[in-house]
Amino acid sequence: MRRAHRLPQRLVRLTSLSVCLALILTSLALIPFRVVKGKSGASQGQGNQEPDNGKARKVKAEPPQTGPPSGTLPDLDEVKRKHEREPEAPPPIPSTTRSKRKPLESRHGRKVGDPLPRTKVGSISKPGVSDLMAEVGTRSPEVPQSSTTNLSLSNNLLAWNRDDSILDLFSAPAFHSFNSPALTFLRYASSQFYQAIADSPFSLSLSSAKNSAFNLIPAPLPYGNGYTYSRSITIDHGKVPNTDQANFPLLISGTYSYLKTVANGGNVQNSNGYDVIFTSDSGCATKLNHEVETYSATTGAVNYWVKVPTVSHSSDTTIYLCYGNSSITTDQSNKTAVWDANYKGVWHLPNGSSLNANDSTSNANNGTISGAVAAAAKTDGGGSFNGSSDRIDVKAGKVDTSATTGTVSAWVKISALDTNGAVLCYGGSAAPAAALWGVYTRLVSGNRYLAVSSRTTDGGAFNTMTGSTVLAADTWYYVTYSSNGSAWKIRLNGAGVETLTAVFGTNTGDWIGDVTATTPDKSVLGSLYAGGGYAPANFWHGLLDEVRISNNERSDDWVATEYNNQSSPSTFYTISAASGNQPPVANAGGPYSATTGSSVSFNGS
Repeated sequence: MRRAHRLPQRLVRLTSLSVCLALILTSLALIPFRVVKGKSGASQGQGNQEPDNGKARKVKAEPPQTGPPSGTLPDLDEVKRKHEREPEAPPPIPSTTRSKRKPLESRHGRKVGDPLPRTKVGSISKPGVSDLMAEVGTRSPEVPQSSTTNLSLSNNLLAWNRDDSILDLFSAPAFHSFNSPALTFLRYASSQFYQAIADSPFSLSLSSAKNSAFNLIPAPLPYGNGYTYSRSITIDHGKVPNTDQANFPLLISGTYSYLKTVANGGNVQNSNGYDVIFTSDSGCATKLNHEVETYSATTGAVNYWVKVPTVSHSSDTTIYLCYGNSSITTDQSNKTAVWDANYKGVWHLPNGSSLNANDSTSNANNGTISGAVAAAAKTDGGGSFNGSSDRIDVKAGKVDTSATTGTVSAWVKISALDTNGAVLCYGGSAAPAAALWGVYTRLVSGNRYLAVSSRTTDGGAFNTMTGSTVLAADTWYYVTYSSNGSAWKIRLNGAGVETLTAVFGTNTGDWIGDVTATTPDKSVLGSLYAGGGYAPANFWHGLLDEVRISNNERSDDWVATEYNNQSSPSTFYTISAASGNQPPVANAGGPYSATTGSSVSFNGS
């Protein structure tokens, strides 16, 4: 019985001991601690250290700190206070500014009025004028005022700031069209404008008065093949009768302000006018051969001859004038290539102030002037001859050796009807009856007519024919003498064919090559060399201009087209306005338009 009473007592003691142990363990588990590892594997605590036994060691945590949070952590109280503040209203917009504001419009992915992209162009402002600022990206300090300050563009953007409202003038990849009460800007092709904008300078000319206008002058933007400007030249097919004309030498004559040099207010860059060319395409790539007879850098007065491959009689023919290329420093003309191989001599006799008798063809039959002087004539200048001794020797020998066909043409004006004046003649030195040939005027029964004559051998018989139109003094005539190998033809003022009358012999159609003359022999303008001297009766008294000789007979349609072109260049062709990548044009007060190349005016009031 005693054993039965002892077992429960032991069980109670063990149970009580277990409960106490569990309470002790539970209390220990509730105390916070942390494990810290040393660099070498030793445990490191915040308190006393004990040798490392290779196991993690429990360390009592430090108590929480009092005071504000650490500087690296956000102050939650301050964040809360900020969020609880009342929002502040933006400052009111002045009424003067509100009236100028425009509705926002979407332009190429960005709205007008949005903040501008940052660039490194810089800015320029006028001291004393607070409402005007040329701003690109952010403003930089004001630059000192000067008469001209260059503002270079960088990559893609230039903006103008008026009353702190940014107007987007230029941006890549396209140029915006923007309207405001003070400014209107035009739209340009992005591919051309963006290429040029990278390195083109803009010049700001500043004035001293606060409300004075000043100019923003954009540098020209290259259009085609380096040429800033291009204009079409359209030939009126109604001035080209019946048939097309091949390799036609077109006269471009007039005074064009845009062909003055930049220094004189025009658009030509080179001081000699070298950066003026003619092309068959609007891109200024395929050049046409041209000759510069005269060019005035100060006035833009020009006389060009352009070889046009085909001039159509059934539809208008278009070529292009290109100019404004600062990279051009050499002459782009090729005068000898303008005149086809049939021409044996072309004497323009320019320029009205200093007579020049050079031959424009590759034959180089340059004249030697004796007495003749420069004078105003039909196309620019010409040669003035006194009727008694003046002449121009163009070749020792035959200027043309053709024995079959040929053409001589010239503009002539008779000052006095007192001589049988020679236009172009050839003769030898035999006396008294030298072989000769010539086109001239002849007095018959008190009247003056066009005439052609030949004596093919020394001492031979004359063959002389005259035209049917009585010539008047002080009147310009375009005369053409020609031969088809068997008969002469005389045409006056185009295709008006003269009825020929024989003075001596018959109409043989002899040309220079048919003549056998004794040397020395000479070809002369304004006189006849024969029998070893110059015949007194054959000196020209008056003016000669544009004398030419060919070894083929030019057709009636060719001659008529020449006459239409040279008698009135301004009605033979028309020149368009400039096209290509032109600078934007604007003026205060708008809306606006202006001639290409003019400045852009902004008003500071």
